[in-house]
Amino acid sequence: MADIDISSRLRAILQQPLPEVQGVTPVRPAPSALSAGSQFTAQILGRLPDGNFRASVAGQTMTFSLPQGASPGETLKLVVVQQTPQAIIARPLETTPQPRLSNTGQIISQLASGQLGKTEAAPLNANRPILPGPSTNAAQIAPALARALSESGVFYEAHQAQWISGRLPLEQLLREPQAKLSPQPDSPAPKNTAEGAQTPPLAKETAQMSLTAKPGTKPDLSQAQANNPQQGTQDTKQDSLTQLVPRPIAPLVMQQLDSLISQQLGWQGILWPGQTLHWTIDVPEREASGTEAEAPEDWKTTLKVSMPQLGDVQASLHLNAAGLTLRIDASRAETVERLENGIDALANTLDGLGIPLNGHMIACHEDL
Repeated sequence: MADIDISSRLRAILQQPLPEVQGVTPVRPAPSALSAGSQFTAQILGRLPDGNFRASVAGQTMTFSLPQGASPGETLKLVVVQQTPQAIIARPLETTPQPRLSNTGQIISQLASGQLGKTEAAPLNANRPILPGPSTNAAQIAPALARALSESGVFYEAHQAQWISGRLPLEQLLREPQAKLSPQPDSPAPKNTAEGAQTPPLAKETAQMSLTAKPGTKPDLSQAQANNPQQGTQDTKQDSLTQLVPRPIAPLVMQQLDSLISQQLGWQGILWPGQTLHWTIDVPEREASGTEAEAPEDWKTTLKVSMPQLGDVQASLHLNAAGLTLRIDASRAETVERLENGIDALANTLDGLGIPLNGHMIACHEDL
């Protein structure tokens, strides 16, 4: 009886006419340009009940599926992941932040590009000869070379620390190029006391910076900025860098940076009138576990001169605790012979100083 009632009801339902279906608006196809991997900008119009988003792209309204929420009115840079007839699946475009140089990096960049001064070699010893005339007295030449290198300004920051601790006279520090740009203090050199080292005015301006500058001073650029705001900003930045690295010593600072990178000191100057000296010193390697005082001395240096009677001569010396190894290259064959004849006298002189001559080589190179 129940089965007959169910069958009757099903027949009655099937015999009823079907309801009319309203017209369906087809989905507007997405532009062919928005294929997988395409990048575009979309303005979010609103969120749909199904979780997708309506957005405007180049004047067209489209439906997007985004992996993260978005707010109406927000403009997003998107990249297409997948395109379907119903929606475009996209994700936000990952933007890589532009690298920005630190203040130190900006100074180095300005120096390397020559904007703070020409990158030519810095004049050392004020372009004056180290010695008044030719000399064969090593006791006179060696201290003069050491003084010229020490006062070149390459070690200025280290000398500041020595001066503040009382290990370097102020008069010696003031002979370096950087110190000559600062006001000369009236107070005496600092002395070690129980309370610590005293700091004259010069230290207040220089000890906390790698180079001489007057902190806290700002150039008056109000008129320049009023005439050209963008140029005024550039000038302010430029003047700030110039305060840290004054133009007269910019080549010297660049030489300091080169020495740090190459671990080699280069000096070119006038040994005596008419005699130019090219001098390089390799910075000795230090053991990572040892202190500077404990590290063994291992020095390599090269000197190149052009002598009236000997021609071009280049001497390379390697000095360590075991003694000295010497190589001399000369541009003339007769010079090689003269140097060989004098090698015994050199060995005796070195022995008198407690430095054994472990080996030597003298060769002729015409293109020296």
